[in-house]
Amino acid sequence: MKLKPRQLEAQTAIFEALDRGVTRQLVSLPTGVGKTVLACHVACNHQSTLFLCHRQELLAQTAATMKRIAPDLEHGFIRPGEHRIEPEGFTIGMIQTVYNRLDRLHPDAFDCVIVDEAHHAASRTWREVLDHFQPRLRLGLTATPERLDGLALSNLFDEITYSMNLGDAVKEQYLVPPSAIQCLTSLNISEVHTRGGDFAENELANLVDDPARNAFIAEKYLEHCAGRKAIAFACNIAHAKNLVSACSDAGITAEWISGDDPDRTAKLERFARGEYQVLANFQILSEGFDDRSVDAILLCRPTKSKSLFAQMIGRGLRLNEGKTDCKVLDFVDNAGKHSLVTSWKFFGHTAPPTSEAPLGIADEPRKKESRVAAIDLERQIDLLKPPPVIDEFNYGSRDWHYQPATDKQLLFLSKLGYDVVTNDFSKGQAAGIIGGQPASMKQLRELADHGYDVSAEWTRGQASRALDESRDIMFIALDKIRSRGFKIAASGNQLKVDPIDQLDLIQRSWIDRNRKPLLSALRAEMN
Repeated sequence: MKLKPRQLEAQTAIFEALDRGVTRQLVSLPTGVGKTVLACHVACNHQSTLFLCHRQELLAQTAATMKRIAPDLEHGFIRPGEHRIEPEGFTIGMIQTVYNRLDRLHPDAFDCVIVDEAHHAASRTWREVLDHFQPRLRLGLTATPERLDGLALSNLFDEITYSMNLGDAVKEQYLVPPSAIQCLTSLNISEVHTRGGDFAENELANLVDDPARNAFIAEKYLEHCAGRKAIAFACNIAHAKNLVSACSDAGITAEWISGDDPDRTAKLERFARGEYQVLANFQILSEGFDDRSVDAILLCRPTKSKSLFAQMIGRGLRLNEGKTDCKVLDFVDNAGKHSLVTSWKFFGHTAPPTSEAPLGIADEPRKKESRVAAIDLERQIDLLKPPPVIDEFNYGSRDWHYQPATDKQLLFLSKLGYDVVTNDFSKGQAAGIIGGQPASMKQLRELADHGYDVSAEWTRGQASRALDESRDIMFIALDKIRSRGFKIAASGNQLKVDPIDQLDLIQRSWIDRNRKPLLSALRAEMN
């Protein structure tokens, strides 16, 4: 199995970076472009490779891919019930099993360690496993170069060696084009709490698992995706089952599946044979699922996680004979203060395209007691605008970023619902989360004092940066005032300039307008 041009470019970039001394690398390729094939070719250039997976299904898929690429290369497994290492070959390991057996594995056992679906590597388990080994190359593979909680993976990798956006993958015919329609509902999820960077699962499910909303989803499937094989992403098992009921009521054949479902293998086989049109799932089909005939995605669960969004839509973009596109129905609720990852935002739009007016309004009125009103809209979305350039600050530009998070930072993260017991956080990652929270009332008051428009949404990080810049300007102003022979000081909330009668009208007007920022700068000087 030869590498395609983009895979070949990525492989070249990996080894060029390795020659530069970059031993901890991250490669970002859209789902379906062939990350596993690339990894297997990289492994063939090393004497002994450990390939780390987090799910049982991924072990079998990786072994099958390696068998096609290098049929003569021996491969072993580290998984429950088996511990067989190939010192001159390819070893595939379940992360939890490897963690439990670190005392049986020498740090120099492998000269290459590959992390599959690297956006999962947030826990201390992953970090302790990766820090245990001393390979020549640590390589992470992901569709989006960030953790599920939105943080950079910079505590584990030093450089994004190669990346490809989804728009290029479609243009170069690695994937079919996504055709997205936003289905806007009036369901209010603004009061749902955030836990670990995404919605609190049970709270979200209690709202979105609404009979009218589920019926609306089935209605839109029939309107836009009739005859297509679709995967629906649900908030929990009950939501998946209720989506199946709504589909059945609408005459759509459907089944549900979850990670704990003992019949999941049989259900997947029946879905692959086309025995039902919609497969509603919870926590299983976002990764490692490879049914190329899927040509519709129903995003029934809102999310704030870019990584999760990428994994969900990626399930329908793989090439298949006769497949020309993948229809994505993006069900978007009223999120209020929350920042949802939606189809237009994921693909780089900073606001909904103004040229895309709603296509229509649901004709049949909803019941008054329903939480889904009759103002459900649709909007066609262009999905091929590339996402913003990755902020390289997160990868190696600041040494302090890699230091462990402080106790104060961890306490703050804990209050936000992040799991600081089992998950790993660097000082820079914690700063990123905290800086992304809404600005405090104190910051907003200071911004207003400094002349900023506080009617817009401000994050803590934006407010802090703006206030620092404004104070720098005030420090320069203080120096200029003093250089002209004036004394300026703070007395409580009063600003005193002496001799005040020597100020001309313009100078006095400027000082009056900037009294509060000048007072803030003077207090900062005293501290």
